[in-house]
Amino acid sequence: GTEPPPPVCGQLVYCDADATRANERGAECIANYFASVVEHYEIAVSGTLANWARKLRYDRDAAVLSDILDQDKMADVRLSQDRKMQTLTALTSATLCP
Repeated sequence: GTEPPPPVCGQLVYCDADATRANERGAECIANYFASVVEHYEIAVSGTLANWARKLRYDRDAAVLSDILDQDKMADVRLSQDRKMQTLTALTSATLCP
């Protein structure tokens, strides 16, 4: 095997008249997006494991996993609120792309 090429992310673009600010805010947007992706993965895993534990009658495990699922969902809500605030800030301070 050979080493894989570095990842490429071309779907997220942040425009600003100031290149430094565009790079900084763009990096923040990308970091928040990927944090959200990870959180959704965790929600899917926690939910699946909790359901299996219930089906197998592992009640203590199901309760623990349900608590973890609730925590994951709350983290996702916080991330979503942060993204909304970040978007509003970006829209009020950035120059629109031509």
